[in-house]
Amino acid sequence: MRLWWLPLILLLGTSGCDNSEDVNPSPVSSLEGMQISSFDLPDLWVYGSSSFRKITATLELSEELKDAVLEQTLPRPRLLVQVESLNDGSTTTLELQDDGSAANLSISAGFSDSLSGDLIPGDYTYTLRVNSLFATEEGEYTVTLLAAQDEEGTGSFDDLLALASSETATRSLSVAINRPPVLDGPGSSLPDSLYAGFASQTLTLIVSDPDVEGGDAVESVILNLIRNETTLRSHILTDLGGDVWNLAIDSSFAAGISTGDLVFSFTASDRFGESSTPFDSTIWVENTAPTLSNAVAPDTVYAPANGSHDYVMSVDVTDLQGAGDVVTVFYTVLDPSDTLWESPGFILADNGIDPDDVAGDGTWTAGISVSSDVSNFGEYTFTFYGEDRAGNRSDGLATIIVMEPEE
Repeated sequence: MRLWWLPLILLLGTSGCDNSEDVNPSPVSSLEGMQISSFDLPDLWVYGSSSFRKITATLELSEELKDAVLEQTLPRPRLLVQVESLNDGSTTTLELQDDGSAANLSISAGFSDSLSGDLIPGDYTYTLRVNSLFATEEGEYTVTLLAAQDEEGTGSFDDLLALASSETATRSLSVAINRPPVLDGPGSSLPDSLYAGFASQTLTLIVSDPDVEGGDAVESVILNLIRNETTLRSHILTDLGGDVWNLAIDSSFAAGISTGDLVFSFTASDRFGESSTPFDSTIWVENTAPTLSNAVAPDTVYAPANGSHDYVMSVDVTDLQGAGDVVTVFYTVLDPSDTLWESPGFILADNGIDPDDVAGDGTWTAGISVSSDVSNFGEYTFTFYGEDRAGNRSDGLATIIVMEPEE
């Protein structure tokens, strides 16, 4: 039987698929849907300070919105900040930038920097470096961040705020007269010298804040160790309350520091982020080389007719600056013909990995292998050395091992 109706069904089915053809979606017409994912700024500002600080905000946009901005069918969002005084209602408006600090900005009344401080252009993180000269008086301020679509790029804060696509976030800040902390009041205690292996002691510093009794406004005190104008490392002091800050140290404090004068430079910072004038004290610090003792090695080793024999040798290592100051222990070999052998592989370890027994116990160990191809028999002098992080090398500790053919 001829199925004359089948082409008709197929025709009808085909004609019903017309609506499935690709249709260009409606273009995105606004930035509605963007969100402010972060808004960060210091909450305490020093009245009259010209030091610049960062205001930063990040936008979150859908891929569709990002594509529209990239294709320039939508403008890049503008981020404006309005700072309003709660005392008199006066306002100041600033604009954050996403320019990678590439643009030379016009300085707004002396309180925004010529470079924004932004790190990466076009990543939707906006930044502006601002000082506190925006504040006409001490007091509390409300800061409103506005993310808006602005076709012309010239809209005012109030006009853009009225747009449906705009997003806002609010923060508060305080502006107050502030004086930085003062260091080295009566009662501070610092040594003149720190000899190798010195007994545990405490560095004490009296830190006062002229604005708050009891030093409660002091947030941190940092000690920088400086030599030849280079900071070797830093330490954080502990707040004991009542203006007293201290740092407990022991002989390991000198690890990695070569013997000589060292500038102990203390700096205190308060809750406004202002730092004191550094208080510097020159202290002589001593670091001595490691000491080696108790070399343990076989008196005699034997070269076999075939293969090899393995032996173990070790040496005890101490350091007045602590075990952490020892960086390497190695040995040299003087053979029976008075030839001195040195090699990067002639090292001992204190890591608990065979042949070393216990990690960090001060006994450094190495294995040696005597193979059948040895023919230079006689006395071998093994001399051990230790070096510390400051570059000090110990005196050598020698032991003699006799090598003989195995009978």
